[in-house]
Amino acid sequence: MPDSPCHDEHVIYEIAADKTVPSGLKMDGYKVVNGERVFMGTLRCEYEAPKKTLRCTSRRKDSGDWEYTLSGDTLEGTLTINGKTRYRKIVAKKLTASSR
Repeated sequence: MPDSPCHDEHVIYEIAADKTVPSGLKMDGYKVVNGERVFMGTLRCEYEAPKKTLRCTSRRKDSGDWEYTLSGDTLEGTLTINGKTRYRKIVAKKLTASSR
């Protein structure tokens, strides 16, 4: 895997219905820097319930394909760039406001 600039980052993903696309989702991503949220961007997503997979794309120039699998409170996935290069592995756990 190429050297990604992100290592052991703390992130916050906010997933909600995408009001511009029927049955679509949007995921706003933030990294935590010095205890503060820093907006990274919005991904447009589709959730495939039978497989528990979330597939997302970015509209930025450095876009790639994000694919996640949901298992309990864990979202685990990869970022693939240029159609074939696995660039990043992601593991995120759901936390409630009281557990942060």
